[in-house]
Amino acid sequence: MAEAFVRTFKRDYVAVNPKPDAATVIAALPGWFDHYNALHRKRCFQATALSGLAA
Repeated sequence: MAEAFVRTFKRDYVAVNPKPDAATVIAALPGWFDHYNALHRKRCFQATALSGLAA
């Protein structure tokens, strides 16, 4: 499952965004993760985005 996530993340975020240096990528990661969690519904949470689970 982790390998599938890494492939999807690389395909959908890393490959299509500018990456001039490591600092740029590290700065962009939180936004990419938030976007991924908002758009990719999780079956184990009955189609609830992870951000909706925060108390």
